[in-house]
This record gives sequence, C-alpha cells and structure tokens, in this order.
Amino acid sequence: MKNKHPYLTAGELAKIHGLNKRTLHYYDEAGIFSPVCKGENGYRYYTFEQSMELEHILALRELNMSIEEIKQYMQRPNPEDFCALAADKIAQIDQTIDRLKQLKLRLQQKKDTLLRCQDIYHGKIEIATLPRQYLLLTPLEISYDTHDSLVSNVGNILEHLNASLQTGGCRKNCGSYISLEKIQAGAFQHYDGIFTQMDVKRKNLFIKPEGNYLRGFCIGDWEKIPQVYQTMLHYAAENNLQLTGYAYECGLNEFAIASEDEYIAQIEILIQQVA
Repeated sequence: MKNKHPYLTAGELAKIHGLNKRTLHYYDEAGIFSPVCKGENGYRYYTFEQSMELEHILALRELNMSIEEIKQYMQRPNPEDFCALAADKIAQIDQTIDRLKQLKLRLQQKKDTLLRCQDIYHGKIEIATLPRQYLLLTPLEISYDTHDSLVSNVGNILEHLNASLQTGGCRKNCGSYISLEKIQAGAFQHYDGIFTQMDVKRKNLFIKPEGNYLRGFCIGDWEKIPQVYQTMLHYAAENNLQLTGYAYECGLNEFAIASEDEYIAQIEILIQQVA
C-alpha cells in the first residue's frame, strides 16, 4: 500500500540508507536520532530533511565514535568539539595500527619459523650469527623432570609472562636457560630460569651478546634434550669451538603440533671468540 503520509516510515528511510530499520529503532531509544512523530499504530515517521542528519550520524559512526559521544556532540555541533573528538580518535587509530603491525610481524615470524622447521631434523647442528638481543630473565630453580618443581614455580612463571607483554599485548616465545657448567657436568635437568626476547629496550633487561652461536635442534619430548647437548659438546670439541655463558632453549612449533613427538626445541650457546 502506498504511504499516505508526507513522511518516510522507518523501513523506507532505512532502505534509502542501506540500514536495517532496527538500527533506527536503536538510535531512537538511545536518543541520538528520533522520528518527528509516531502514529497511533506505533510506526515511526521521518521527514526527508532528517535524511541528511542521519547521514551525519552514520559518518560519525564510521569514524568509530560511540553512541554516547555522538549523542553529546549532536546536542551542540561545533568545530572545537569535533576537532577534539577527531584528535582522540586519531590517537586510538594510531594505537590500533601499531598493534596490527605488531600482530602482522608476529604472524610473519611464526610463519617463517614453521617454514624453517621443514628443514630441521633431530640432532641437527649449525652455527648461526646472531645480533644482540635483549632478554627478560627470571631466575628460577626449575627441574623439568619433577612435577613439584614446575608446580612450585607457576606463580613466578605467570608473573614473568605478564611482564613480557609488549606492544599490542604481544610476546615472543618464552624459553629456558641453563649454564654451560651444568651442561658439562651432565646436570641437564636443573635449569637456571626462563627468558623472553624483548623488542623494546627496558630497564633491567639482560643483553644476550651478538656473535656466533652453536645451535642444535631436538625433536620430541624433553628426555631427548640431553642427547642433543652431548652432540653439541662433541661437535664443539671436534671443531675447537670454545663455548661460554648459557644455553638458551625455546620451542619453535608448539603452536602448530598435535603431538609432543613433533615438538621442536632450539638450543643456542655462544661461541667465545679466540683472541
């Protein structure tokens, strides 16, 4: 039936602007855009002139302004308030962009790592030249072969994970570190603590020096780790490499495996430069 009123119904106005008429009902209830009148049948009626006002509201919504912000602004539109709102939204958008850039970088790094894992086999040894890295260290006496040791350190581990959050709520993989002395003594199960590589320099971060690192890989559960350490020590002895500092262990693919047998751990130990 043709509309007999010199107005637009909610359905008609919504169709013009590509909206669901429930959106107009919501705007009315929120107090930011109301019909000029309501019929006895409860229908909402709008004028053609209100179409421009609605476009302004939709434009503000496109600028990510909240209903409350729009409501306050529409009560007295003026350049000063709009510029203030725009500046606030620009700052929020910049933060979102930074967060998305960090997420993109993390995803690319994880993708690259998984692609690299395709060429890794258990016991593989290589020498890698690494740049200086900044690590957040949390010293802990952890023995991965005892359940009680892990349970007693849960609080410290969670505290470390919270402290390692970076821009956009991202963090790099958390790993464990153990001294070379313990490795040489065969005390593989007694770790010195956990670490997370940090992108942003902060106070009290440990500097993992640049240089050449002896790198080994373990595929499978933790019980295979000592075997890889022995292989690395044997390789260093055969090639007259003097190791120093700590061994840094971290998982490469824990986010993309269905079984512990597929887990790949990477171990890095600094090769001391001979004068």
